[in-house]
Amino acid sequence: MVCYASSAMDDDVSTGVLHGRPFGGVAIFVKKSVCSGMKLISKHSRFIIIQIGDTVLINVYLPCSGSDNWEDEYRGV
Repeated sequence: MVCYASSAMDDDVSTGVLHGRPFGGVAIFVKKSVCSGMKLISKHSRFIIIQIGDTVLINVYLPCSGSDNWEDEYRGV
């Protein structure tokens, strides 16, 4: 298996002790036998986009309560 993963905690881990579950993460696992034509299109804290041949896979973390800058997070800013 090949894994592409991203966590929204990457930027905030160094700020101190974190409480609760305010962050999400995404991952895509792909079997090695189909990875020959795999291409990482984009990877940010709340989404990952890969292409395998003619197929595009998008994995998005959509929390039930948003943050103040949620639109920028999904644009990849």
